[in-house]
Amino acid sequence: MKEKLYDVALAVKDAHPKYQKEHIPVVARVHGEFDGAEKNFWFCMGERNYSMYSLPHLKQFGQLVPRNSFIATQILNRKLGEYINYSQKNNIKRIVNHHIVATSKADLSNRVISIFGDKQKYSYIDINSFLTALQNNQTKIEQKEKQIAEQKRQIEELQKQENTAHERSILTKGLNKMEEERRILTLQQEEMSKLTKYIREQGKLRFNPILDPVQNRIKTQNLYNGVTVIIDGGPGTGKTTTMIQRLKYLTDWNAIEEDFMTDLNRYQLTAAQRDHLNAAIKEQRDWVFFSPSELLKEYLADAMNREGLTNTNAKVWNWHEYRNKVIRENYMLIDPSDDKAPFKASRSKEVLFKDCANVIESFTAYFLDTFKQIKNKFPKIEDSEKNYLWMNIATNIQKRFEECEEFTLLQFVQLFVALEQLYNQDCKELLSENRENVKRLSDEIYLMSKENTDIYNELVAMSDVPVAESNDDTDDDIDISDDLEIIEEEFDSKIIQMIRTWLKRFCYKTKNPDVKLTPKQVHLSNLLSPLLTEEYQNRLNRIGELALFEQYAKYTTGIQSHLFGGFAMKYKRFRRQALANKDKVWNLKELEELLNRRDGKELHPQEQALLIGFINNLVKMVLRVTKDKVNHPFVSAYNDIARPIVGIDEATDFSECDIYAMQSLLYNDYSSLTLCGDLMQRLTPQGIKDWRRIEPYLGESKTLEMTTSYRQSVSLLKVAQSLYEDTIGQSPNYKAYMKSTKVPEPLAYVSDDESAKISWIEKRINEVYVAYGKKLPSIAIFLNNKSDIREFVDRLRDTDFIYDAGIDVVDGSEGNVLASSNQIRVYPIDVVKGMEFDVVFFHNIDNSIADDDLIKRYIYVGVSRAAFFLGITLNANNESITKYFKQSGDWGKVR
Repeated sequence: MKEKLYDVALAVKDAHPKYQKEHIPVVARVHGEFDGAEKNFWFCMGERNYSMYSLPHLKQFGQLVPRNSFIATQILNRKLGEYINYSQKNNIKRIVNHHIVATSKADLSNRVISIFGDKQKYSYIDINSFLTALQNNQTKIEQKEKQIAEQKRQIEELQKQENTAHERSILTKGLNKMEEERRILTLQQEEMSKLTKYIREQGKLRFNPILDPVQNRIKTQNLYNGVTVIIDGGPGTGKTTTMIQRLKYLTDWNAIEEDFMTDLNRYQLTAAQRDHLNAAIKEQRDWVFFSPSELLKEYLADAMNREGLTNTNAKVWNWHEYRNKVIRENYMLIDPSDDKAPFKASRSKEVLFKDCANVIESFTAYFLDTFKQIKNKFPKIEDSEKNYLWMNIATNIQKRFEECEEFTLLQFVQLFVALEQLYNQDCKELLSENRENVKRLSDEIYLMSKENTDIYNELVAMSDVPVAESNDDTDDDIDISDDLEIIEEEFDSKIIQMIRTWLKRFCYKTKNPDVKLTPKQVHLSNLLSPLLTEEYQNRLNRIGELALFEQYAKYTTGIQSHLFGGFAMKYKRFRRQALANKDKVWNLKELEELLNRRDGKELHPQEQALLIGFINNLVKMVLRVTKDKVNHPFVSAYNDIARPIVGIDEATDFSECDIYAMQSLLYNDYSSLTLCGDLMQRLTPQGIKDWRRIEPYLGESKTLEMTTSYRQSVSLLKVAQSLYEDTIGQSPNYKAYMKSTKVPEPLAYVSDDESAKISWIEKRINEVYVAYGKKLPSIAIFLNNKSDIREFVDRLRDTDFIYDAGIDVVDGSEGNVLASSNQIRVYPIDVVKGMEFDVVFFHNIDNSIADDDLIKRYIYVGVSRAAFFLGITLNANNESITKYFKQSGDWGKVR
């Protein structure tokens, strides 16, 4: 039943070219038992279901299965030899139970063959050469396998006997030696001497369409159930690759349809949600993905394109660019061309929030308090006036707010919605009556004032409109000229409006003595009140009565004006209060400078993220409560940018406010948020130091660890582990996939002579160039300061070997990051997250950095980018840094 290694390799050799000819992207072959019979599965990328009826000549090789189908994901979720039971509906809707055991797997992209019961993984570069070597060694291999089988039999016999531990120990050592000899015969391991046969020409994310069981389970679990997935892992563990495949799986419509038709419910979507997601996928509004740098954004987009994801240019963003865009174009809180806009963008690089969570909590409390204070703003109603017909409405409104001391923000949203539903119509009618009363009486006062020249001229002067000179000889009964009528049209409306504003306030003061009139309104009272004789008193009382009622009725007008109205002003007052209170969770020096620049309108990048997150979460509360379309720019902004899927790469480089803003972009009804990162790779002072710090913003979350590093050699991973332990104070639990110890040592060179250091780098490049068969592997050089790159590039280009070999040295900070032809790329260290190279140098690592902890983090990032070779240069010896490296020797023996 179990295939031999030669059988698996031969099957790959025969079938793979046939699939390639039909343009079928097969990425793995799995052999096993399916319902008691032998069967081969070929996993293919893409969402197309290939029919054997249309491809009968391929049927002999096995069944083609989409990689994201249920059967494929279940096989990949388990180790070889583990059984899988699952049920599905067949074509006549009958439940059919299946039993599967996978016994061998060939990963066609990474050229690895695994067989159940064999702890070795067999790597190959060229399948034809691999088969030839197997054939040449077949007799020796068979003899060795017989010896191994006999040795195992003897050990099993001894296990049945007492006091045989010593004999079994000797036999076990012999067994291990035999298995190692068999491994060598099958060319199992890629030793360093084989590295000359392949070169990763770019530092881009390695394409790996088949994940290991741990990675695959992360990919396929907690999809749209609202649980945030945090992928935590060391260098080279496949965090980003897994997240990209998870993104593809979340949007694979064939897999979603299969899930729905077979009642598997992996995606946990209702029928309505599924239809909504389908529309989002078709409209290219299904996902958005954030990176901390422009360079990583380009690498991510490239990897996603190879995974089959589409429209990546519009969906993969440098978060800082995205934040700046939406705060201007969607929320319209910043407009560089409009001085009346609420804010101006701050260019500050300083940290403003020392504790993001505390600032968010404080602003939420401040915002809530503006609503809790409403109960103290209602005017007092005298007992003699409590027979108003609207009194019950006012009393009920006041009572609602008096009960809100412990309300949450959501409860206030519910309160404003309830008040609108209960009382808005009655209030509208009463206030409409009052507007009409004010309008009519104002018009009458205006006409009366025109009959009194002194009063009218005073009103004209107070309205700031110039008066046209009149003809003293003109009789009163003669029509004024056409010119004068035109001038009157210009200022009459202003005078009438001034009278209306005064009249309403004047009448309201008669019902509420606490009301203050402006000096202008006091002057108008002295000027116009004599015109309002006794016959006007009932009308004046009614206007005052309804003006009093308006102080209650205004809270029934809906949520838009109360929740979103004056939002920018509320935030400005909040931060002024923080400065006045000397709130220590702020960088007070930076806050004071912000408030003193450009009329206090500057909005710090952390503040931009805070406001995006706060507004979106507020909008989502509103939409959950109302279920209807709400007409407000903030709601339109959220609806425009919200997505069901959000991904965040290198999450530890973002501030808590950034994470708070990103999660707010998720849909209300169903959503999927995935973050990945390595806490040790945090390079920003405001970055995430502990995953638990962001849990309050994420709702339910699960942190899933990835522990196998597929990128680093044993020696480099050892450096990474030591750096992690010395910096974090904990031992990392990741381990190297590559077992060979015949790998180059990481090297360090200390000198205050810049020319000597550049010469040292040149020599090491020469050595790896020879080791790779006089071909250039992927090489990157990292510098602390972008400003130093140009000069370094020129000097390295001018060295003898680099010049003679025709190798170009490229400034990687200037774009064209995916160029690959015989190039060495030089980058600033803060933009290289996510990339990988065979060879990495860190030049002048102690330049401009006095903090050993930060230097160690930078080295860790450099280690995490390198696969085999790592070299650093320093200006001065620093034992706390150089202890991780060998300071003598070279890479010349690597051939």
